[in-house]
Amino acid sequence: MVRFFSLCACLILASCSTELKYHMTNHKFITPETKGEFLRGDIGVAYQLNQKVVIAKAFDAVVFNLPTAVTTENAMETTSEVNLPITLGLLNRLDFYTLDEKYGLKFQFLGSPENQRQSGFKAAIAAAYGEEENDSASLTFTNGNSTRTYSTKMKLKNNSVQLLLGNRFNKQFLFYLSLMRDYYKYDGTLTSSQFSTVNLTGHSLNYGASLGIHLSGADKNSAFFKAEAGVVKGTLNNHSRTAGTAGGAVGWSW
Repeated sequence: MVRFFSLCACLILASCSTELKYHMTNHKFITPETKGEFLRGDIGVAYQLNQKVVIAKAFDAVVFNLPTAVTTENAMETTSEVNLPITLGLLNRLDFYTLDEKYGLKFQFLGSPENQRQSGFKAAIAAAYGEEENDSASLTFTNGNSTRTYSTKMKLKNNSVQLLLGNRFNKQFLFYLSLMRDYYKYDGTLTSSQFSTVNLTGHSLNYGASLGIHLSGADKNSAFFKAEAGVVKGTLNNHSRTAGTAGGAVGWSW
């Protein structure tokens, strides 16, 4: 209850703010089938819910002429984003995939690859790694005769592993389960031109289980549709959050 009223107060008082934040991806949109041929692949556009992690925030409370405030209280909330998932076959049972500046490999150890379109049980494991660095534009807060200029810089390293289990019912329909574990290591800086710099380092984890469907044409070159829905649990230091999640992707396979 105290956290709820604190959040309401911040929303009422804050006229502008800048956050030290990053997103934890909930969906990779990969199935338990590899492509089965060298450079056979697919590309799509995906929309998904994910977890936004806030590790620091500067906001200007102007309603009551209060000074600019900085908080390092951790917070997680549901947000959304658009991605561009790409998959390319390397070997019969090995694929390369990328999503949201993360690059990974998938190995199928049970069942036939996608190019054979054979019904039956499928199983694969996948692992990915990514690094990114984001700088924000400077934001200036003015309160009376005083000003503060803040900017943020976030360095992020991420590794993820997935277990993918599924069943192909026919040439057009594949049903699957995705179990994932993502690890994020962050190094964030909230810099002020007049006051002390805030440096924060730490890590977060994102666990999840999603059910998915993959619909496509029976031909090699065809459009596809993927949809996933499930539950994720994010942990950040001593804070944790469990939430439902969903996403979908459309694209073209060749």
